[in-house]
Amino acid sequence: MEPDFENCQTSLMAYCRRSPAGIPACRSGRVRAGHAQGQRMVPLKMAKNIKLRKMQTADLNTVYNLVQTTIQISYADTYPPEAIEFFRNYHSRENILKDLKVAYIIVAESDGQILGTGTVAGKDVGRVFINPEFQHHGIGKLIAEELERKARSQGLEKLELSSSLKAREFWESEGFVVVKEFALPVANDKQLIYYEMTKQLEQQRG
Repeated sequence: MEPDFENCQTSLMAYCRRSPAGIPACRSGRVRAGHAQGQRMVPLKMAKNIKLRKMQTADLNTVYNLVQTTIQISYADTYPPEAIEFFRNYHSRENILKDLKVAYIIVAESDGQILGTGTVAGKDVGRVFINPEFQHHGIGKLIAEELERKARSQGLEKLELSSSLKAREFWESEGFVVVKEFALPVANDKQLIYYEMTKQLEQQRG
């Protein structure tokens, strides 16, 4: 599948509205840390008693730090620094707070620690991130299922998202299909590759 350069600017508005749904697909039970961590390997931890709840304003700094850390660590071996900077700038405190006022944002919590987050606004899914130390324990799946449940409760027939390279495999496992691949220009003539994905929702009967 060739990246779509021609329509990239048209897609940019949709991209920035949703942002890549960023669950990384890490390998071998470990996550490669970002440049600031000297490329060390971070072992995964076990999470217990996971519960989901709506994000509160008081969670803003915690969620912001979670998203920023996950981007820096999990994307370091996939995207150039310029693309990582784009991700980090987009997921600012201001944008998270703006979404909190109009979207359904949830957090996954274990023993008082926020380990993941996800957002759905209408049919658009975005900002799904899991603490790199707690990935591959089903937290992302719990979040994805809750966002889908919310969409179904509103009578929506489909979900859409923009997936990072790391997250494509995860979202395909959740029933999403790639509609198109895009190459977004970022600084220094670098590119941020991402996928537009969609999932048809079957309304439950009875």
